[in-house]
Amino acid sequence: VSDLLHQTQYTQPVLFSLEYALVQLWKSWGVEPDSVMGHSVGEYVAACVAGVFNLAEGLKLIAARGRLMQKLPEGGGMLAVRAAEYRVRDWIRAYGNQVSIAAINGQSNVVISGELLSLEKIAQALEKETIKTKFLQVSHAFHSPLMEPILEEFDSIARQVNYRQPSIPIISNVTGTKVDRDIATATYWVNHIQESVRFAQSMETLGKTGYGVFVEIGPQPILLGMGSQCLPENKGIWLPSLRPGIEDSIQILSSLGQLYSQGVDIDWSHFWQDYKRKKVDLPTYPFQGKTYWIESDRQDKTIQKDRGLDLEKYFYHLQWQPVDRVEKPVECPPGNWLIFVDDCQSLSDSLGTLLREKNKKVSWVYKGSGYEQIAENEYRVNPEHPQDFEDLLETLHLAGREHFETLLYLWSLDTPPTEQLNLERLKVAQDFGCGGVLHLVQALLKGTSLGKLWMVTRGAQSVSLTPERVNVATSPLWGWGTVLSLEHPQLWGGLVDLDGEKQEGEAQKLWRLIDNLEKEDRLAVRGEQIYCSRLLQLPVSEPKPVVLDPDGLYLITGGTGALGWHTAQWMVNQGAKHLLLVSRREPSGQKRAKIQELEEEGVEIQVVLADVRDRQQLSLIRQHQSRDRPLKGIIHAAGVVAIEPIEEISLGQLQEMMAAKVLGGWNLHQLSQDLDLDCFVTFSSIAAVWGSIGQAHYSAANAFLNGLVHYRQAQGLPGLSVNWGPWSGGGMAGEKELQELSKRGVNPLSPQQAIAALEQIWHSGRAQTTIANVDWTILAPLYQTGRQRRLLDEIPVDLPQSSSPEQTSEILQQIQAAPKHQQKELLLTCVQQEVAKVLGLSSNQLPNREQGFFELGMDSLMAVDLGTNLTRLLGVRLPSTLTFDFPNIEQLSHYLATEQLTVDPAPTPAQSAPPSSSLKEPIAIIGIGCRFPGGATDLDRFWQVLATGTNTRQEIPPDRWDFESVGDQIATPYGNFLSEVDRFDPTFFGIAPREATALDPQQRLLLEVTWEALERACAVPQRLAQQPVGVFIGNDGQDYAELVHQHLAQEPDSPIALHAGVGNTFSGMAGRLSYTLGLTGPAIAIDTACSSSLVALHQACNSLRLGECEMAIAGGVKLHLTPTSYLLASQAN
Repeated sequence: VSDLLHQTQYTQPVLFSLEYALVQLWKSWGVEPDSVMGHSVGEYVAACVAGVFNLAEGLKLIAARGRLMQKLPEGGGMLAVRAAEYRVRDWIRAYGNQVSIAAINGQSNVVISGELLSLEKIAQALEKETIKTKFLQVSHAFHSPLMEPILEEFDSIARQVNYRQPSIPIISNVTGTKVDRDIATATYWVNHIQESVRFAQSMETLGKTGYGVFVEIGPQPILLGMGSQCLPENKGIWLPSLRPGIEDSIQILSSLGQLYSQGVDIDWSHFWQDYKRKKVDLPTYPFQGKTYWIESDRQDKTIQKDRGLDLEKYFYHLQWQPVDRVEKPVECPPGNWLIFVDDCQSLSDSLGTLLREKNKKVSWVYKGSGYEQIAENEYRVNPEHPQDFEDLLETLHLAGREHFETLLYLWSLDTPPTEQLNLERLKVAQDFGCGGVLHLVQALLKGTSLGKLWMVTRGAQSVSLTPERVNVATSPLWGWGTVLSLEHPQLWGGLVDLDGEKQEGEAQKLWRLIDNLEKEDRLAVRGEQIYCSRLLQLPVSEPKPVVLDPDGLYLITGGTGALGWHTAQWMVNQGAKHLLLVSRREPSGQKRAKIQELEEEGVEIQVVLADVRDRQQLSLIRQHQSRDRPLKGIIHAAGVVAIEPIEEISLGQLQEMMAAKVLGGWNLHQLSQDLDLDCFVTFSSIAAVWGSIGQAHYSAANAFLNGLVHYRQAQGLPGLSVNWGPWSGGGMAGEKELQELSKRGVNPLSPQQAIAALEQIWHSGRAQTTIANVDWTILAPLYQTGRQRRLLDEIPVDLPQSSSPEQTSEILQQIQAAPKHQQKELLLTCVQQEVAKVLGLSSNQLPNREQGFFELGMDSLMAVDLGTNLTRLLGVRLPSTLTFDFPNIEQLSHYLATEQLTVDPAPTPAQSAPPSSSLKEPIAIIGIGCRFPGGATDLDRFWQVLATGTNTRQEIPPDRWDFESVGDQIATPYGNFLSEVDRFDPTFFGIAPREATALDPQQRLLLEVTWEALERACAVPQRLAQQPVGVFIGNDGQDYAELVHQHLAQEPDSPIALHAGVGNTFSGMAGRLSYTLGLTGPAIAIDTACSSSLVALHQACNSLRLGECEMAIAGGVKLHLTPTSYLLASQAN
């Protein structure tokens, strides 16, 4: 039997049967695939699972396939080659139909198939070039022209099968993409026999689509290893069904367990149906709770509210200012240039001549259907294929050209003028504009190549005081480049916008602008004049009243969203009586109620579900206007937002992010340009002005809206683009994002402020205005992180002055007074402590001196704080690029010692760092205890509260405080509370009843819940005594201490006075646990307000990884026992 299994007429049906059976086993356990993909024979099983044909038909096809292949004469073989596809194609080209590519399994994993003698010659030739090869143990040359003789007979059998459309997504190995009707034909399966298996491309398709859990159906995990090499490192969960050397049941159950841990719903009833099992919950210790509480009277005080902000400071605009001169460095050493050539090549040809005169080596890259080298130093890549860019850089690396002085991106010069645009051309322009730059930058970040990227557009910016007919299709590059400058300043050169009409001497002008000494990175050329971009404060005059046409129809995209709805309400107040709200989603119940209120006041509001990206859907909207009710205004407020660094953005994500703003904006313009509109307003973003880290695609989309409005004004059409800062109250940014933006100096606008500002500029006549509430003392220095950026040069900023040389700080005096051999160590320790502070680490968690700042978790805001702190401490003026130029404590300290201070830079012994393996090792959660509102006294009950959507809100319990005494001062009588917080079992923990009364109930809760967590972890508390177990507890208030103090004020001789101090300290939150359980690890109480528990967990993980403890107890506790926090929150509101 074993020998028969190696004959392909049996191998193929057996593999099919095994794999189909495994699928059915998985499905019986409730594991249903979201998508399927097969490799060679496996694609027959995938198609069967997807419903392309039934089981009997699948067996018929695979049996015929194996039988016919077995009849073919031997003499063929298959050879695995460790090289890229394009190189392999070059090597086999001379062999014609004797050898072909059978499978592309990875970037450098290609299988060729054909005549055995030819394969042997190729293997010998590749061995001389040190290219690794391996012959596969096969009987025939599968997926090669040698399969030709069986195609006709197989075709006749394949045509007997009844094919159907796939019922679930299936990725084709023939095309490497998702396939629908094409796979449901006999022709597809006939061609499948000879076609190459495009496994790597298929995996990339799955990765881009967002799949992250991959289960291999087969006898051994071969595809998982290859598949993981096709996606970014550490992406995906890879689970085998079977594995040689491991018992089948053990392996598949192990994978089942991992699927369950990833959130996959398992049908446990079917899983256990053949077994007799009974689930038993072991109870934790039943604490014998009795009441231990203090009674006292109290009086409450009130606080005053903050005052509002001044709107006049919120208005800004971009201005293009003439530049007197732009100089390049005098020296011009040899260097490498990489130029992405425009199709007309006129500028490229002129540049080539100039660069040869300057002794520069140039590599030229043209747009094509796929990667290929067409001549020496000339290449083609497909802008939509990220692998093409990686192959390009790999080839240049092998040629010794991996370090570039300049990368020049000219592809956007091929974009047609706006007058010739249509929707399809606009899409294409984004793919080889922002899409091409995306793939180039990602390839640069993956490899070792370096260089400054300059992007060139033509007429994409409105530079003159009068409106210009800008090329709107290339304007997104300006938003994209602005964010690239922030995320990867090491790769950033700049943006240059050439005149809309070709001019003489453009190559010479471009040469002068690139890497200019003035550090200008946003430049434009108009005739002989050079311009640079600056952001200016915009003085706003007394606004004219806004009166809208009561007979006109006003269309608002994103009309049921927060921004659209606030605008709609304002437009009603300004006289609008007919609104058309366009959205992809139904309005919420609350919005429907508000719409009904407006309708009762005589306002007609129509909600239309439509996608502004779809021209046909949007065209139907014009049917809602009439002669008596013409469309008079458009507000384009639709859009989507996401935070994704450039290296994680796929082309699909880029297209999706830009669609609503770009395609939607263009559709609205096209459908309304012949109408007599009063207004055409687009809601853009500050991300398109000065950028926003993690939002390159969002910035690009909003930059398009700016360009579109400038173009409209040049045509004499109404237009206003508002670059909004964040809105509070449900705008594009959530609460977490608003908090992060505020840390960076960008504060939210309330809806009332935003609408008032919009009314202020409604009749300004300006094409583009920025409205944002910015603290420039924070944002301006932050904006300079990594490199100098001159956009904000005209913004007045009152930055704190650094110390004068005469005002030498105390720490600097200590360093300079120390013996020379100790000075460097003191400086290192000083810098190390300041880095720990900005990272939020405790004094006993000093970071490794040689670990990179950003590897430690330092962001750009922290980098600015570090520079500010060191300036204050050491009395020196430091560059904004400090942490980029000197990326760890060791290098930064050396710079300070040698360039800024008179400190002996003698080397000091390196500080030992924790092993890298321990820093990356996963941390296991072995036990959990909890108390949550809603009766959730353990994890199962808490899950039930979440799963059932139970609302745990309740009125303030009478045993907390007398609500009537403070009711008129509190905004709400509701909250989420635990019950029986007065009850405790002190004797179990060796605590006297008298002491228990003085003990903060929060400490009591921690003791009981921690004990339950240890029991569930099967960790015997007695065995932990004297063990290095850390305790990290988050807490942001001790209300019980207030009650204790009031009690002692009334009864100074109370018997609890002896224990009151110890039982109500903040440090006691962690100390009580360590003391009671006899633990010897670090015990730290943490108060960072609402994030206290999260920070405690973070600190516990750090402590484990640094080897300070072997186990950690982490958690948090908060009880509202007095109305103090309610009063403060209510009055601040």
